[in-house]
Amino acid sequence: MLLKPNDLGEFSLLNNVAENCQKIKIEDYVRRVNRELKKKLLESELEVDGVSVCLVTSRMRFEGERVWFECPICKVRRGVIYKVRGVVGCRKCSGLVYRKQRFKEMVEGRV
Repeated sequence: MLLKPNDLGEFSLLNNVAENCQKIKIEDYVRRVNRELKKKLLESELEVDGVSVCLVTSRMRFEGERVWFECPICKVRRGVIYKVRGVVGCRKCSGLVYRKQRFKEMVEGRV
């Protein structure tokens, strides 16, 4: 049998070609495990020194999802929570300011 250019031969000869086999990609497994892990994490409840802290999500563009803490005091979603003198809450509920804010207030108070 004479083969011509672009002639792939008979179908029975192509069984060892990658395009004819089922692909098993690691990314698919990792994506599935990440979804399952995220779901379990969101269903669980965190506890910080006896205070229950919930996790909430928000939608992002392109079907993304971001995970947040829910402040136990004001119930607003936050990226960071603090423990101050035994109280767990967000920066505003805990009455915290950044060092730079304190300095700015001191300077503005003198003017």
